Amino acid sequence: MQYTGVSVVDVAPMTRGEYNELRGWSVPANENPNDEGFIVENRSFGSPNVPGFSGYVSWLPKDIFERVYRYSGTGQSRIFIEMEDLYERICSLDGVIRACICRDDMGFSLNVMRLNAMKSYYAALSAIWTHMYGWESNPSRYRPM
Repeated sequence: MQYTGVSVVDVAPMTRGEYNELRGWSVPANENPNDEGFIVENRSFGSPNVPGFSGYVSWLPKDIFERVYRYSGTGQSRIFIEMEDLYERICSLDGVIRACICRDDMGFSLNVMRLNAMKSYYAALSAIWTHMYGWESNPSRYRPM
């Protein structure tokens, strides 16, 4: 089974040992209390599970956290994330279309329409980025479309 999740969370740096202390737990013998990581509070689901917090609290090691979450605290970072995600979807759909054997069916035509709409939206985001932050920092600068 495969799932994709999207959550906006509040985070703070915290070691494994600090998190275990917050929870009133002992650090297991096979874990390092000095491991760097982040306390993660998600207010969008579940009941608070730690006193003093208003959302569901968990802890992630730093390397896993950095693979799962991206900073989204500014308008610029949110546009960047949107452009990155959209570019990945464009490349994926483009691969599907290129591999399609039957180009005469409705599914193929609808996928081409979808791809063109995604490319138009990406171009709009790129124009917004260039207007607000300049071409030199534009994520689409080195990407073929």
